[in-house]
Amino acid sequence: MGRDLGLKEGELAKFIQENEPNFTAEIEREERRLERQVAKESEERQLQLKQIEIDREAEERHLERQAAKAAEERQAVKEAEERQAVKEAEERQAPKETEERQLRLKQMEIEKETNANQTGNTMADQIALLNEQDDTLEFGAEDDRGSSSSRFKHPVAAGFHVLFKLLAFGVYILFWIVSSSFVLNFIVLVIILAMDFWTTKNVSGRLLVGLRWWNYIDDEGKSHWVFESKKGKQKDALSAGESSIFWSSLFIHQILWILLIFVNIFKFNLKWLVIVVIANVLNGANLYGYIKCRIGSGKSLKDYATGMVSRKMFSTALSSLSRSSAKPGSEQVV
Repeated sequence: MGRDLGLKEGELAKFIQENEPNFTAEIEREERRLERQVAKESEERQLQLKQIEIDREAEERHLERQAAKAAEERQAVKEAEERQAVKEAEERQAPKETEERQLRLKQMEIEKETNANQTGNTMADQIALLNEQDDTLEFGAEDDRGSSSSRFKHPVAAGFHVLFKLLAFGVYILFWIVSSSFVLNFIVLVIILAMDFWTTKNVSGRLLVGLRWWNYIDDEGKSHWVFESKKGKQKDALSAGESSIFWSSLFIHQILWILLIFVNIFKFNLKWLVIVVIANVLNGANLYGYIKCRIGSGKSLKDYATGMVSRKMFSTALSSLSRSSAKPGSEQVV
């Protein structure tokens, strides 16, 4: 029996020795299979982990979107409630605001009427004061006045009224002939023309003929032009000679400057034409203002000229008839 066991052990050792390469190769194959299986399982686990992470992130984004949407809905509901509350408050406040606006409008109307009454009273006071202080001659009244008013009442005002006009025109002609510096000529002439404009508007018109035109701004910012021709109890104190000097110098001065416009245009002298235009504007403003004072601010110059020509024609015809009817009577008396 012991010999049998020894035989079997020897055969087993021989069998193992003969098949050892096969066993080693089989073991290596099994090890490699196990390694591949482990690597595959590891990859599968990683993929599963990645998928779980992706699913969790997607779930989180979904929850965030739902939360944002819910917040937006809550905010929209809150804004709608606020708008509704504001609308209700405005509806409750609207009648009160309407009443307040109506009260403010009534107050403004009352203040406007008060200001208008105050302005009217101020204008009336000024007109009354001018009626007491200033006097005016009617058109054509210079020829009909007696010798008591022929003397000069304001010789200084009449002298400067004529002096500034002669000075402006004379200096213009002198500079045009002998001077070569246009800038200096322009400055000097504009100063003289401004002095003439101020003197005629603020001094000589009021003193020599009792006329005044001016402008004022009311409380609402509107500009108003006022043309005044006052007739007082002392109108006989005005001088017919001073009135003639005032109007004749004003018209002649304007005619001369108009003629110079055509002269400069004919000679194509644009620089000097600027000075002539300024002179026409300043003197023309005074002439227009004082004519409006004489005829009244509500009348047009065309209507006044037509009426004046008609009166002159009627007066001439009446004088002719009077003279023709007086001749036969005088012959009979002789």
